[in-house]
Amino acid sequence: SYQTLFFAEVLNLWECGLAGKIPEELYNVTTLQYLYFMDQELTGTLSTHVGQLTNLRDVDFSRNRFTGTIPLELANLEALGKFRLANIPVYCSRL
Repeated sequence: SYQTLFFAEVLNLWECGLAGKIPEELYNVTTLQYLYFMDQELTGTLSTHVGQLTNLRDVDFSRNRFTGTIPLELANLEALGKFRLANIPVYCSRL
């Protein structure tokens, strides 16, 4: 349950077999400082609600299947020192 995460500072879910979108409830855990979702099958776009996680210091979403743009709200996270999106398939179209 996400209610038990309410005061979490670290969420490390590496190779847990998660798939689909990141649940919106996660963005209510404003105590998070370290958020790791590496090597999953997460899809969809990163929510603009990530800007609510004002205590984030380090984020790693590497090796997932996100689409869309990186939310501008990340620029407002003053404590954020590292944000990684390595090895995510990038699809480009010709203009």
